[in-house]
Amino acid sequence: MKPSRPVLLLALLVLGAGAYWWLAVREGEPLGEREFVARASAACETVRSKRGELTPPTSLEGLPEFADRSRHLIGEFRDDLGELVPPRDREADLESLLAVLDQTREALAAAGEAAEQDDEEGVARAFQTVSGERSDKLFRALGVPECVESEPPG
Repeated sequence: MKPSRPVLLLALLVLGAGAYWWLAVREGEPLGEREFVARASAACETVRSKRGELTPPTSLEGLPEFADRSRHLIGEFRDDLGELVPPRDREADLESLLAVLDQTREALAAAGEAAEQDDEEGVARAFQTVSGERSDKLFRALGVPECVESEPPG
């Protein structure tokens, strides 16, 4: 016995709705601009507050612990931002920013390792790979000036 046409249409409708729901849950619906900016700004305020609790080292000896704690803090920040689903026109900027944060974490790990070996040149090389200007530019493009660390050039 063949299923009737209304049964087939209902089955297709249910399958389509299920596929849409699965994709929406898996990918997440993009946030509106205001909601995205509010959540990203909140993440920036959280990381800024926690960063204020870190005491910068006064010698090479204190750098490994500082670098490790900073790396973990940036990792939390990256995870918070990575959970956001930006407006579609900002997806590429957010992906670029997440990559910059990953590079910063790698640079901190390399700097900590170099400091453990009393390698001042290695520490300097590690930090040369980090660009605060790049992250500031991306925060501006994302519409989150609260996260910018420096003034724009000009």
